[in-house]
Order: sequence, then C-alpha cells, then structure tokens
Amino acid sequence: MSGSRWWRGVLLAALCALVYYVSYDHGRDSQRPRLEEQERRFLEERNRLWGELVNLEARLARCLAAPDEEEATVGRLGLRVNQSRTLFDGRLVLSVLALDSEAGRVLVQLNFLREGRQAAEELAVGGSLGFSLGGRDWAVVVDSLTLTTANLKLVEIKNGP
Repeated sequence: MSGSRWWRGVLLAALCALVYYVSYDHGRDSQRPRLEEQERRFLEERNRLWGELVNLEARLARCLAAPDEEEATVGRLGLRVNQSRTLFDGRLVLSVLALDSEAGRVLVQLNFLREGRQAAEELAVGGSLGFSLGGRDWAVVVDSLTLTTANLKLVEIKNGP
C-alpha cells in the first residue's frame, strides 16, 4: 500500500508541475501584447521628444546667429528677497535686496567680485540695470513680480552694424 501512495504523490507532484508550467507559459504569452504596446508608446514618446529637441536646437541656432537683433535674452532668473545668484563663472553676484509687489518695484544689487565694486538700483517692472562685464554690455531687466519673487531676465546688449 505504501508503494501506491508514493506513486500517487509522485503523479500528483508531476501534475502540479505540469499545471504550473502551462499556466506560466500562458501568462507569459498573455503579457506579450501589453509589453509590446508599452514599448510602442515609449518609442513614440522618445521620437516626439527627439523631434522637439531638434526644433529647439534649430531655434537656438537661429537666435544665436541673428546679428541684426539689438539684444538677446541670455537667461531668466527667479529670485526671492535676500536671495543671490552667482553668474559669469563667479565674477558677478546678482541679489534682490527688497521687493514691493504692490508698487511694482524691486531693489536689485550687482556685486562685481573681481573689480570690487557694486551697483544697486530700485527698478520698476520693465526697468533695467545696465552693466559691462568682459568687454560686453549686459542688462538685468525686471520681467515680472509676484508677492515673494522677482522674475528677472539677463540680456546681452548687442551693438548693431
């Protein structure tokens, strides 16, 4: 009797292994379309982003190659009161010392570290503080103000032909 129990146990284990293998293989096959759809979406998104990058590179090249423009925006900065940003490889520190969003005014300070000089001016929205650095002319323009942040643009002033 114990021999037949043993064979029944072996057959039951083999049957369980066969059921597990068939269900595993079926599960793997049923996941294939979902994985292929995810891969297709990923490739579409990658191609879309690649095309957008190419367009942005072309726009940047046009902006940099346009010598007839009098100024070109180099960067945008959002600074809070008593916040500073180091620019031009540590040669300039731009700080916002005070901000009055109701009056639309901001106090901007420039610290020229290598020259040891400072320039500060209270500016309205749209106002600018010009300066020269590295033989080029620049301006900090107040783009907009929120309750706590001054949004500034760093603009290179180009002399036309």
